[in-house]
Amino acid sequence: MDADAIIVGGGIGGAVLANLLAREGKRAIVLEKNPTPIRIERPEVLWPATLKILSSILPAEKLKSATLPIAGLEFSRSGTILLSFRTPAASTNPAAGACFTDPNLTRQALLETGAFELRRGVTITRLLRENTRVVGVELRESATGALRELRCQWVIGDDGGHSIVRQQCGIALEPTPLPVILLCFAYNWPSRFEPGVARGFVNERWRESGIPLMAAAPFPGGRGIALNIARAHALDDPARAREEWALFMSNNPDAAEVFGSRRYPEDLIRFQTAYGNAPSYGVDGAFLMGDAAHPVTPAGGQGANLSVADAASLSQILPANKSDALKEYEHQRRPAAQRSLRMSRGAAKAFSLPDTILSRLLPTALRIIGLRPQFFSAIVSTPATAFVADQK
Repeated sequence: MDADAIIVGGGIGGAVLANLLAREGKRAIVLEKNPTPIRIERPEVLWPATLKILSSILPAEKLKSATLPIAGLEFSRSGTILLSFRTPAASTNPAAGACFTDPNLTRQALLETGAFELRRGVTITRLLRENTRVVGVELRESATGALRELRCQWVIGDDGGHSIVRQQCGIALEPTPLPVILLCFAYNWPSRFEPGVARGFVNERWRESGIPLMAAAPFPGGRGIALNIARAHALDDPARAREEWALFMSNNPDAAEVFGSRRYPEDLIRFQTAYGNAPSYGVDGAFLMGDAAHPVTPAGGQGANLSVADAASLSQILPANKSDALKEYEHQRRPAAQRSLRMSRGAAKAFSLPDTILSRLLPTALRIIGLRPQFFSAIVSTPATAFVADQK
């Protein structure tokens, strides 16, 4: 065999799994289709359970440089504060100690530990089988077009929502799209903004514009990432969208400072997310993890955390070489994925409401939560633990 494990995709989960398997004395190869690291421009939260796993892999200084402790959250509309919350002590909330992370720095640190082999610029063409069991992959080198076979004991697909590994396993998944468009951009965190406190700006002209809000999350190193939520129809007419955005910014000077001189929506990275749960997390010899198994939306900050928890489970199950490894993996991870997916389903239901209702409901809810900080603590505790396998 060329390796014990071939991990298709170098996302945070696949990189964590490779490191954890190496700790168990297993040889892992991570295959990445991109010849060089790509830039990921999106907000990402790491909850305490995930940080505990990462801290067992990365040196403290590496992890510290890639993360920023979450200090709080503030929502406003046209300069009026709707909600202002600061993170309580760890003893009162399991979410305390969570961090914002720069996904690029986190993945780079995990992929460069030297504990496993990383091969870039390769794509998977098919899975190799002996009888019905998966025993490796056929890959194509992007630079030369040459085909090559790699054999292993386990193939793990961490290759995203359009997973080739999942398709090759014959497992169908039709994710449900979130009924809004997300747009992101990176920026320098304003020095006058409170460090570690995410900001949300609700658009007073939500109903008229179809542009509900913009959120701004800090990154380590004085950077940040902003996320705008928009209805698809709002972007059909770019000139009208620019006019509405200009009104939104004029009523929210702090948001305008974050946005700067960018053009809306041309200068923002546009994407639409979807969620779902594969009917099976693999076949004999092949396993799915992360978005390949159960894609989620940004709701509740579940994506990276769910994938890392998948890796932790697989790192314990695979070295045991049990005949029912896939059954055990499903038993551990499907309930956790279902809990995480509830947040995506909830977001989809909320954004399926008419804007005439939702544009009033959200600010009212934020005000109520702002008056009862204990409500917010309880709400945040759910995403902080949903993905953990041993939750009762």
